Amino acid sequence: LPLAHAAKKLSTKRPTASLLGLHTMISACGVLVINFFFLVTALLLLWEQDWFQCRKWENKEVGDTLSIGDNYETSVIFIISGYQYMSSAAAFNFGYSFRAYWWRNYIFIFFFMLWTVLHFIST
Repeated sequence: LPLAHAAKKLSTKRPTASLLGLHTMISACGVLVINFFFLVTALLLLWEQDWFQCRKWENKEVGDTLSIGDNYETSVIFIISGYQYMSSAAAFNFGYSFRAYWWRNYIFIFFFMLWTVLHFIST
């Protein structure tokens, strides 16, 4: 995100002066609440499936990490939260009244597309 260049013209409005200001905190906390809502919704939808059965860990030995990590919950959390990182970065990449347009941030676009492709290939 810091690789976005400045806009060609100055804006008539001033950017927020405080990193911990009301506008910035509401924006950041709003994204966190929305992301949390989607993650909880995805897990609830998973638990509502008739084919899904939550694995219970009954073995006392935790050395078998392959059987611990082989479940649907971690896959859903990876799919949802993994892409939430990039969607949050994309949401905060806007602000083109002070910075150049988001599509001019070529490095961000490259990594956004790369992460999207890798994310969907891995799932």
